[in-house]
Amino acid sequence: MNRRKIVMMLALLAVQTAYADSYTGKLDVMEVKAEGTRFLAHDEKLNLFASGAYKDALVEGYFRKASFNIGYQPFPCGGGMQGKCGTVYAVTADQ
Repeated sequence: MNRRKIVMMLALLAVQTAYADSYTGKLDVMEVKAEGTRFLAHDEKLNLFASGAYKDALVEGYFRKASFNIGYQPFPCGGGMQGKCGTVYAVTADQ
């Protein structure tokens, strides 16, 4: 990789980190759809979308009623959804 591409990737990562947010608590609803899996925290009006290992960890913890620490990248909600939306990029579960 050349130096310019590395600098561009680091700049993009810094911008993404600046807009990152987190949630700590339990998840109230899980919804599986063709376009992905959505988790909802009612109190925060927070819609989180996860895939891969993050989805697997959230599903398992959801059924065990675990409390989570979730890092997510916010994005504007669409389709008439109220509250905040985000894509999960980090998950830890407290038992």
